Amino acid sequence: MKRFLSILALGLVFLSSCLSELQGDGDEVFGPSNIVLKISTKAQTKGGASDGDVMSNLHLWLVYNNSVERYLSQDDAACTISGSTASATFNDVPRGACTIYLVANLPEGSPLPKTYAVGKSIDEGFLKYVLPKVVNYEPPFGDSTPGMPLSTSVSLSVGAGTNRVSAELVRTCAKLSITVRNNTTNNTIILKDLIFTNNNPNVGYLFEQSDYSIPGTANFGPFMSITHSSGETISDVIPQGSERTYIQQYMYETATNGAADLGFEIVGGLFPDGTDKATVVNVVTGGGGRKDVYKFNPNSASAQSSISDNTPYLIKSRDSDYYLYDNNGNLKAGTLVSGEQVVDSTYLWVFSPSSSSTTIKNLKTGKYISIDNSGNVSMSPTSSSLYFSFTNKSNPFRFYNGYTSGFVNITSNSYTLSVNNGDVNRIYYTDKGLFMSLTPSSDSSCYFNVYKAELKEVTLPSTFEDRLFREDGTTPADVYFNKTISSLNYINKYGTPVPLEQIRRNQDVKIVVNIHYNPNSGVLYFETTDWVKDNNETTFD
Repeated sequence: MKRFLSILALGLVFLSSCLSELQGDGDEVFGPSNIVLKISTKAQTKGGASDGDVMSNLHLWLVYNNSVERYLSQDDAACTISGSTASATFNDVPRGACTIYLVANLPEGSPLPKTYAVGKSIDEGFLKYVLPKVVNYEPPFGDSTPGMPLSTSVSLSVGAGTNRVSAELVRTCAKLSITVRNNTTNNTIILKDLIFTNNNPNVGYLFEQSDYSIPGTANFGPFMSITHSSGETISDVIPQGSERTYIQQYMYETATNGAADLGFEIVGGLFPDGTDKATVVNVVTGGGGRKDVYKFNPNSASAQSSISDNTPYLIKSRDSDYYLYDNNGNLKAGTLVSGEQVVDSTYLWVFSPSSSSTTIKNLKTGKYISIDNSGNVSMSPTSSSLYFSFTNKSNPFRFYNGYTSGFVNITSNSYTLSVNNGDVNRIYYTDKGLFMSLTPSSDSSCYFNVYKAELKEVTLPSTFEDRLFREDGTTPADVYFNKTISSLNYINKYGTPVPLEQIRRNQDVKIVVNIHYNPNSGVLYFETTDWVKDNNETTFD
């Protein structure tokens, strides 16, 4: 059965702050200046404080030249709240340019009202105030707490008379949901797992930043998920032609490019139409049997004093526990664990012939160690002759190319061969002792030991996996699927799929996965529906 999955789009509903300013009443030039604000949440709905639809508290800072001129809250007679709307009045205020910062549902215990009292300057501690850490995968805002914080700012030039301003507060969180639709002809879908990648920010700013950045202290963890383990019975089914929303949660906004890894894994099965439950069963999915492998025990192995043709050997730095291996065409040195083990064949080398002039080939990759006449080392697909010799001192081994340009014997030179340990190049005489010398020097760091790997027959362990079965636990799903989507796209205003690189506050990110199955061809595939940006009336509810 072939499986195809294409994520074409996801719905993003952009909800942003909105304000309008009507300055001055008529022809008034003289007299006091007042500011009257009409405040609302974006959605005038029946949602609660946790959705950001209702204001449970309200705080306003009137700022001139970066200094707090006035402060109002719901405790002041000049500030009133009624569900999703509020009003506030600043009387007898200076004329000129000012900014009003508005915050609703400020978490209890926040120091902002006391810290930024009248006469205090607005600083980074205010503009980059960090909201509480997530609890159980979500920002800790519920209807029983003050609710989801809301914020915005209004800039205006105060004139004579009454200056009327309307402001819409912006949610500090985004909403993420995933819905699965059953578009099969005659199957019930049952999901075992639905898991997002770990890209859930644990903190966020109260005010949106001009560069859309997030706190530098932010860490990223898991989202809500759906998982079922062996022995569980699942009754959450999606009948043919139906859909089910599995994950729905609030989240702090991500950093720029922070959503690039926001993928998900979807695991489940297709059952006959009418199936109302399934059981998770742990079954053998692979492995078992016997196999010939090369084994090696560094604790008991003895260095060889000679070599044989076409026999796998390990090559270890004489003065360290680093073994040469071929890492995708690069000669490197790595360590092995203690005790007997199956050796990855990238660590195994074959000498042929066994005379002093030989080739050294990697058993797994088939590439050869090559040393050119300038002392440069590489892994080559073609054979390259090298020279080697043993000494009678603990059987150390050394090898070199034999010549430099001009056919001068390399033993008269002092070239070194650097072998990469990770991404770091070191020369042989460092304290790591990782490397060999092209010069058959008396320095022991220039030498290697060779060890023989033993060919043994071993019993391979079986592998197990939780799979979906019908309720009787004996009949598996007609079709089992397990697919990971590493990134998400959405349709931009030009109708083009583009990567989702950031989830911002006040966005409603809706992922709808359609599952199709053709029983005649055995093709199972997934897709998301295209979306059309609406008129900004969609809410979190």
